[in-house]
Amino acid sequence: MTPMKTIFLSYWRAFVDFLYPPVCKACGRPLAAGERTLCTDCRVHLPYTHYEDWDGNPTARAFYGRVPLQRAASVLFFTADGRVQSLLHALKYKHQSELGLYIGALMGRRLGRSPLYAGVDYIVPVPLHPAKLKKRGYNQAALLGQGMASAWPTGGGGHGAPAPKPELLTDLLLKRRFNESQTRKNRAERWDNVQAVYELNADAGLRSRVAGKHLLLVDDVMTTGATLESAASALLEGLPDVRLSVVTAATPA
Repeated sequence: MTPMKTIFLSYWRAFVDFLYPPVCKACGRPLAAGERTLCTDCRVHLPYTHYEDWDGNPTARAFYGRVPLQRAASVLFFTADGRVQSLLHALKYKHQSELGLYIGALMGRRLGRSPLYAGVDYIVPVPLHPAKLKKRGYNQAALLGQGMASAWPTGGGGHGAPAPKPELLTDLLLKRRFNESQTRKNRAERWDNVQAVYELNADAGLRSRVAGKHLLLVDDVMTTGATLESAASALLEGLPDVRLSVVTAATPA
């Protein structure tokens, strides 16, 4: 980018910000100079779970006896009408796709520093059905995964030795059957709603590429775990030699 173009873009951004002052995506208050996406108060007070450093955390325990995982964690707590719920609602329903990258970067930095997640090879987002993807325009889980992959530290889970960042794979897992929203369903209804929804990509080269690797399945919210259990089962049934972990952006407080 030329110096003149850089100057022009800087002035253009200042002009747009003057006409439409940016606000915090979590609380709605105007952002101060130098703040981006979240105000300092919301950024400092995000309710982190610290589950990425706790092997037997509640998210992990939710999968005990259901699907064999290496690790499982949720990074943030959400409450009704709280900061995190506002962020996730804007990401999913208000077309603010940049929040997926922002939250994903938070997730990637925290998991990448944890020895429990050292050695993750691939990040696999829970897919959307093509019809829903076309309507929304993006898969929020894929954006989270993209942000994670870009921000993941190269230190190797806190050991200090150089290690490659995990790679994002958006086409390993597919969603072939359209199912109803999970929002207003109880646990049994959620499980019935997601059975046989996901399947592994039939591409032999792709399957060979991930054979024996450590996969990290990513989604936005952990509630009953039905969606993640169904997606994880599809991966493990088609790739019995992989190691599989799960992470979500948030879980109920």
